[in-house]
Parts: sequence; C-alpha cells; structure tokens
Amino acid sequence: MPNSHNDAPHWPDAAWKRHFRRQILDWFDRHARDLPWRRSPTLYHVWISEVMLQQTQVVTVIPYFQRF
Repeated sequence: MPNSHNDAPHWPDAAWKRHFRRQILDWFDRHARDLPWRRSPTLYHVWISEVMLQQTQVVTVIPYFQRF
C-alpha cells in the first residue's frame, strides 16, 4: 500500500535560515556573557579557554584565564 504522505525531510528555505540566524545573533548580542577570552579572540586564547572550560565552571576559569 503506498504511503499517502511524503516521508522526505523538509528543509527550511534560505530566507527562513537567514531569519533564524539573525534572531540567534540578535539574542546573543543582548544576552552574551562578557568573558575575557571574547575580548582577545586570538586562536591560542580561545583554545586555552576551551581546554580550561572542559570540566570547570566558567566562574572558576575566569580568574585563572585573566592571570594567564
């Protein structure tokens, strides 16, 4: 018996993706935490912050990162 509905996934169109991306970025601009590694976005500093944050809370990492 043929299936009466389309089983293919529905992917959003380009306009919807742009709108959604803009909403996410606007939200980030309003709510992003001020973190020291965002002020100096060198690849090395970003990597160091990622390593430090893997199993440590942000509030604990900040003073160590600032001394680094």
